[in-house]
Amino acid sequence: MLIIMFNQAKRLTATEALEHPWFKKGGSSTVPMVASVVNGLKEFQMASKLKQYLLESMVNSLDQDEVIKLRKTFADIDTDKSGTITVKEFQEALLK
Repeated sequence: MLIIMFNQAKRLTATEALEHPWFKKGGSSTVPMVASVVNGLKEFQMASKLKQYLLESMVNSLDQDEVIKLRKTFADIDTDKSGTITVKEFQEALLK
């Protein structure tokens, strides 16, 4: 059975998914487990770490004025002040 989890806080990370018993046993589905799916998840996990390191490097290279401008821009786009930018908020910002 396929379960779609829209709440990111409750979703498994790529690492947790790869450690799940279903993957360890090779899955129990009518669709055979393809090695490329597992490899794709591993690559995604590594790309996510690389992306995180690159973003941290970029942030650390910004001066204080640039950080202030970025925070203001983010706050302007995050209209519901949730701390995240939704697709709708992003679309509205692009239209402005």
